[in-house]
Amino acid sequence: MDAFHENIDNIFYIEILINRSGTEQIWGPTPVPLGPSLKSEYSQIKEFVRIRPRSGAFRYQDKVFEEPFLFVDEGFLDMFTFPVIMGNPNALENRNSVIISDRYAKKYFSDENPLGKRLTLSNRNQFREQFIVEGVVEKNPGNSSIQFDILIPYKVIQQWEGRDLNNWADWTHTFIQVEDPRDIDVIRKGMDKYIEFQKRANKTWSVGAFIFEPFSKLSKNTEYVTNDIGIGTASEEKFTLAIIGIFLMLLACFNYVNIGIVTATRRLNEIGIRKVLGSTRTRLMLQFLSENFLLCLIAVIVGVIFAEVLLLPAFNGMFDIPLKMDFQHNFGLWIFLAATLLFTSIGSGSYPAFYVSRFRPVDILRRTQQIGGGSKFTKVLLAFQFMLTFILLGSAFIFLENSQYQKGLDWGYNQEQIVNIELEGKKHFEVYRNAIAQNPSILSLAGSQDHLGRSSDIDVVAYKGKEYEIRRYVVGYNYLNTMQFRLREGRLFDQTMAGDIDRSIIVNEKLARSLGLQKPVGTHVKIEDREYLIIGLVEDFHDQPFGDPIEPILFRLCETDEFDYISVRLKAGQINNTMDFLKGTWVSLFHDQPFEGIFQEDIWVSYFRFQDNIAKMQSFVGMIALVISCMGLFGLISISIVKRMKEISIRKVHGASVADIARLLNKDLIRLLIISIIIATPVCYYLMNQLLNLIYRYRVPITLVPFVVICITMVFSSLLTIGFQVYRAAKSNPVDMLRVE
Repeated sequence: MDAFHENIDNIFYIEILINRSGTEQIWGPTPVPLGPSLKSEYSQIKEFVRIRPRSGAFRYQDKVFEEPFLFVDEGFLDMFTFPVIMGNPNALENRNSVIISDRYAKKYFSDENPLGKRLTLSNRNQFREQFIVEGVVEKNPGNSSIQFDILIPYKVIQQWEGRDLNNWADWTHTFIQVEDPRDIDVIRKGMDKYIEFQKRANKTWSVGAFIFEPFSKLSKNTEYVTNDIGIGTASEEKFTLAIIGIFLMLLACFNYVNIGIVTATRRLNEIGIRKVLGSTRTRLMLQFLSENFLLCLIAVIVGVIFAEVLLLPAFNGMFDIPLKMDFQHNFGLWIFLAATLLFTSIGSGSYPAFYVSRFRPVDILRRTQQIGGGSKFTKVLLAFQFMLTFILLGSAFIFLENSQYQKGLDWGYNQEQIVNIELEGKKHFEVYRNAIAQNPSILSLAGSQDHLGRSSDIDVVAYKGKEYEIRRYVVGYNYLNTMQFRLREGRLFDQTMAGDIDRSIIVNEKLARSLGLQKPVGTHVKIEDREYLIIGLVEDFHDQPFGDPIEPILFRLCETDEFDYISVRLKAGQINNTMDFLKGTWVSLFHDQPFEGIFQEDIWVSYFRFQDNIAKMQSFVGMIALVISCMGLFGLISISIVKRMKEISIRKVHGASVADIARLLNKDLIRLLIISIIIATPVCYYLMNQLLNLIYRYRVPITLVPFVVICITMVFSSLLTIGFQVYRAAKSNPVDMLRVE
């Protein structure tokens, strides 16, 4: 991540350390004036850049799109390496300039030259202004923490949201670039006065310390930072993928060692003659290892092609990430493939090479030396294969169970048949509500400044001398009714109660527990030096995906002209028609603004898709493991049957039936499979318990059902794998074998 930036070693992302309820937390946003203040004081700072993500409606001629964009300072393209392929690299110095990606240049202007074209930007606060396209950059690489398609000069934010750029209580993301990375120690020592500036501006949200995070580590540490700008992967996800890869590699190596030993019987005469002719054990070992190295080299090449053409595109499609095999720039990939080649060629080839090369030529030529399917070592390896396969299949089954379980969990409110529409302009609410309210298919509607899954904010609640960080939703009077939250105590907001608008709050059960309140209704708390009365208690609910814990939450009221969203509950059976009505009404009223409506259930669709894809990937891995094990079993039983054909023929002459022969050949393998399953079951149970505790906060308890199903699957697959060969051996004519004797 981010390694393509030329100045990466000199760039630092500033974070803050705060203390909430006795817990230290690291947050990404920092005070807005911090960057300019540091730049003016420290000559070691070459550049500062503030970044604030926002979204707005962009129009060009008859094209209107709701787009995310970044407010950035004018040094953005000097600090970060995003090549300008067209136009003026210094365009951000001009207030009315905009820089777009080549992808968006194609989207808005097709094949026309985008330079000089005018884009009109508007937002919900009645901001409306034209910007001239003065630069085009390459599409952001996938390994960039900073993703954008549109850049707007940071100074525009003053008019965009009425922001004061000297307000130490306002927040943004801040980067600095120093002349030498060691200069950061000097800057770090002088941060106390800036902490005091911030504390005086916002006493309820005071900074304990500023942290200077090297840009190169930003994506690696993002899971530990709240609301940062980085893009990273949780450690448990990387750990899980690594374990899966190791398991598959071990499975393949065990399989190869097993087959390598038993197939060496075909080369015993060659080995004996070479030893008689003077070949040393060392030369034989080198021959076996070099042959194995060549085979593994071919396997690596085929594997890379297979991954590039099939597996990597499928993986990227499932998880929406841009992984690629960049052999030109990614030197680490070469090291990994070389290490994999050495490990597999030596690890899987050493034992057969050492084992076979030590045989005495006299034993080989007298045919008294026997190796193959009956050795304890090959059985142990096969047992390991069965165990690993059982664990991988068991984990796939358990992941599938939990994926389905997540979809059936109770959110704590009724999210079915709810459409949430983003309002473009706060005064749009009443116009739009009046236009749609009489539709009989609309059961209820409500406005809000925030909405579950789309926006919220943080309040610091003071109670009995302690401060608590609480998630806050600012809503309209009918919001909780429309969303069908479950009232446990007290009442909901009432438009006839004048004090509700600025003195009343409703809390969830988790907040009441956090404050130590058994009867919260009637309790007064302080928020931003104002007292609020708790008038209602609602049942705990999920406002984040199920992987996150339920947090303390409160609801406050706001005026109609502050609404950013309208939530509409639709009548069942009329969803599609009503949705068309809502969209058509919007277009007729606000033709300059795109319709941004989404079903509440679809807000979390990416979360459930991610869970499903984990289960699919694990199932695929489990099936690959089963195929590898069956291949090893197939080879092992083949050698075993060849070695025992004389015994089988004699038994048939003495009257053994097909069932007797099948039982003779199958009993050891089935016994081995059962022993492997008995050992693997508690191991799989323990590993999955640990892994599920990392991934899922709410999960299905592990029962015997997955293990029984996988046990049956493996036994059936094993019998199917060896069944044809056993049947063919049992039906063979004993005369054909005994005639040779």
